[in-house]
Parts: sequence; C-alpha cells; structure tokens
Amino acid sequence: MMQIFMTILVALILLGLVWVEVKRPVKAFLFFRVLATVMAVVALFLIMMPFTIFGSEKGKKVIILLTEGYHQDSVNQFLKNEHQSIPQYDLNNISNESMADVSTIHLFGNGFKDTNQVELPKVPILFHATDQQTGIQNIHWQDNIVSGSTLLVQGSCLNTTKKPVKLIMYGWNQRIDSIEIGAGKQQPFSFAVVPENVGRGIYHLALVTGRDSIEKETIAYQIQPAKALKVLMLGASPDFESKFLKNWLADFGYTVITKTSVSKEKFQKTYSNAGQLNFENLTAALLDEQDLIISDEAAIQALPTTELAILKQAIAEKGNGLLLNADSILSKKNFIGERISLKSADSNNALIKVSKWGENYYAAAINLKHPYYIIEQKGMQPLYVDQQKRIFAAVSVFGKGKLLVNTLQKTSSWLLAANKNDYRNYWTSLINQVAKKESAEETWASSIDLPRVNESIQFTAQTNSSTVPQLSIQHQEIAAKQKALLPSYWEAIYWPSETGWQTMIGTNGAISDWYVYPKGSWNTIYANKQISQTKAFLKNRVSNISTKDAEWHQASPNQPIYLFLIFLFSMVFLWVERKFQ
Repeated sequence: MMQIFMTILVALILLGLVWVEVKRPVKAFLFFRVLATVMAVVALFLIMMPFTIFGSEKGKKVIILLTEGYHQDSVNQFLKNEHQSIPQYDLNNISNESMADVSTIHLFGNGFKDTNQVELPKVPILFHATDQQTGIQNIHWQDNIVSGSTLLVQGSCLNTTKKPVKLIMYGWNQRIDSIEIGAGKQQPFSFAVVPENVGRGIYHLALVTGRDSIEKETIAYQIQPAKALKVLMLGASPDFESKFLKNWLADFGYTVITKTSVSKEKFQKTYSNAGQLNFENLTAALLDEQDLIISDEAAIQALPTTELAILKQAIAEKGNGLLLNADSILSKKNFIGERISLKSADSNNALIKVSKWGENYYAAAINLKHPYYIIEQKGMQPLYVDQQKRIFAAVSVFGKGKLLVNTLQKTSSWLLAANKNDYRNYWTSLINQVAKKESAEETWASSIDLPRVNESIQFTAQTNSSTVPQLSIQHQEIAAKQKALLPSYWEAIYWPSETGWQTMIGTNGAISDWYVYPKGSWNTIYANKQISQTKAFLKNRVSNISTKDAEWHQASPNQPIYLFLIFLFSMVFLWVERKFQ
C-alpha cells in the first residue's frame, strides 16, 4: 500500500515539475530539461523505495507451501506485502509438476513432520513458522512409578490472550492443584500427587478462562507394586535418623536387618519382617541375600579388611547396591573414598531445600548445622541438588552394582513436621536408584513420549538373545528388524488404530501397558516440536545447498551507484542550465 501511495505521489510531483519546465518562457534545451527532470525524480524514487528482485537461472517460479497449523490470514498478509499473486500448494498434495522451475519456496505452518522424508528441489526454503499458541508448551511426567511414589507433572504453559487463564489438574473426583497465568505470559508449572491406586490411572489437565475451556489433556500413568526388598543396615552408633529410616522401610513391607555398634565389639541386631539370623560378620552368603546395604561412613571404616573386600565384591560382581549416608569428609582408604569427594558448605548452619535433579519441585527446608555436599565427578549422576545446584545425593556405577552417597542428614525432620510426602519421595527415589536390579533379557522402548492415534510409533528392543524378539500389540503381531551395526538392537513400527490403553507382550510373555492419545491431543507441544525440527533441518539444508545447485539469488535492494550518479548528473545539468540562461 505504501509503495502504491508513493508511486502516485511521485507521479504527480513529476507531472508538476515537467509542466513548470514546459511553461517556462525559455525554450532552449526543453527536451533535455524535461528528460533530466524525469531522470532525477525516477532515480530518487528508486533510491528511496527499493524493490526486491528475485532471480534464478534455472527457474523464476515462486510458490507457497502450506503445512499443518498454517493460518490463512498470515498467508494473505504475506501476499499483500509482496504485491503479487503466488500459487499455493498443500504439502500433502504437492506434485512434481508443481515443483518444476521453482526458484523459491515459502513454507507456512508448523513445517515438516518427518524431515527424513522431505523431497523438495534444491532451492531456498523460507520458513514462515506459525506463532506460538495459547496452551501447554512442554510437559514431562514419569508414567510408570512405584507404589507410594509421587506423580510429578511439570512443564510450562503460554497465555497469548488478553485475559488471565487457569491451569487445573484434577482426577479421581478431586482437584489436585491449579495455577493462574497472566495475560501474555508464559509460566512454568509443577503439580504433585501420590496416587492411591495400583495399576493404570488417569488424571486430567484443563486450561480454562472463565467458563470456557481452551485445552484439556490426559495424564496417563501406571503404578507398580513395590518390590519387597531385602535391606541390611549397618550403623556405627544408634541415631534417630537410622531409626526412622528402619521403621519406614519396615512399614513399607521391606525385610530389614540392622547391625548397630553400641560399644566396643558389641552390636545390637534387629529384624523387621524377617526371622532372626545367626551372624556376626559380613559374609558373601549374607550379602548375596540382600538387595541393598545402607550404612554410614563410620560403620564402613570399622569393617575389617576381609569384610570390606567381601562388600566390595558383592557390589561389583553380584550387583548389590550400597547407600552410604555421609556426614563428614570421606576417608580415602577404601574403595568408596577413592571415587567420591565431599566438601563442607560455607555456612555452619543453613536451611537446605533440595529438588530432584532436572525438576523444579523443592522439598521443605531442612536445618543442617554442618552441611556437606558432593563434588561432581566423571561418571557420577546427580540425584538431588539444592537451589544453588550443590549435590546432596549422587549415584555412580560400580561394576554390576551401584554406589550411592547421601549427605542430606536429618530427613527425619520431614516426618516430625508432617511432610510425609517429602520423606517418601526422597528415600523411594534413592532406593529405586541403587537397589539390586533383576537383569531383563529383553527391554522395549518407544520413540514418542505422547503417542497419538493413527501416527507411527517406532519401538526399539534391546535383547541379550540371538533370536528375533517377538512383539504383540493388541493381539497384533509386529515384525521386528535388526539394526545393521547394532545386532542386539531391533526396531519395529506400529500404527495404533484406537485410543486408550494398549497392551504390549514381549518374547517371554512380559506384559507392559502404554497409552495412546486421541488425534489433536497435545497440539501445542507437537507444533513446537515440529517447528523446532523444521528450523534445524532447514538450517542444515541451507549449508548443504551450493550456489551451483540453487543458482538463485535475492538481490539487494535496487540502489546501485549508477542511480545516485544519474540523479547527481541530472541535478547538475538543471542547475547549470538555469544559472546561465
């Protein structure tokens, strides 16, 4: 519109200037005066209002390619700004004839779903991504948890409207939690709940404004019954922390045996959910029966060399887990101190709030007089950190087993302050990380976190067997293909035809359930992922397109030096002509 207005205005000015020259009494050089006036005005106009020129030796055709999520208003505005009619094609219906002699492609919408299947000519693709929409932008939750664990749903939500919106989590006839998101803001959210059921379950997320619902999504999860672990606890002296932990483990159904030093060469032994054992020392047979050993640093230091070697062997060769509660600098004399280093916090009295690594849900603060934190090292996985990202619990692989160090003391204060969820979450998480695991001959994993109906899902199996793994989903046999460079890995493609829970059965009859969401679920998340992968694909694609392949250029605005020279020459001629008349 601006260019049309300026063109009309300049044309009127030009006519006025030419009329002035024609009406002048002096008729000498009239033709050259008019020509110079026209050249000066046109050159000035082109300098002020440059036009963008597209050119190609192979083709001159510019097209618009429409993908899922595009808005026709955005396309219309683009065409209006370009002042030209450009043919539009749907990506799903594009033909080879449509691609003939194309020099430039304008891509609208969310982009490509599968960049591996994009077959377009080697010409520049200009991506006009759809703007972010109001809704849940990203989300994460662990969909398979142990009974008694917290289901933590975290993510972020964007509100592009001019009114506040509310995100609500609810289910099982109760409202779990909610947050309000201001107009034009994006805000993280974190909802936590301890499901009471065992097996499959569903919660819901609803994004509402007033009485209107903007988005409603399903949170599907599974609760596995807790395995009755066998735990051996070693203590250098009686303390409340160990007593609370022992009672909690016993109430949880675990078999717990404790051996606590009460004086020199005298020990107190307790048995919870287990019969009495006649043992004085650690033996390979005793440790072979345990899934987890929990100890403090002093108890480990007090072990004879032979028993320390037996403990080390049980972890490295038998797959036992060791959970070490440390409240001082570890000794370098044993296999634990050689791998883990601690550092005292600057403050001798501090309120510590910890969060699981990668999450934003912080437990209630604990007042520690002498806090210690773990120095991160190669091969170590942090588990719990404070708000300053200092590590208070970390695990590392030790042979076939795991070694976990915990420096967060006085967790019993959570129970005393009625923060049972914080206590349960913390210790359940640590125990699940370090306890002895049963080796699975075959494991299947999905390539998509939020699978939707009628969309392909790739399953990958890792197996220790040389035979082809069997996979059945909803009583339908799915063929598996072996990876060429990884013979222990197999791939299978499945297209779910119905929503809801799906049952998958592996080679040995192992059953696992997973949830298929309806078409259109989690649209904003899928759109963001699609836009991101399209941008990454096009960025890499541009670097791979050579000038020879494309033979295309977008000329810089039409303001070369000769326009300025034409304007200057014309003005000088008109000035000189008037000066000497």
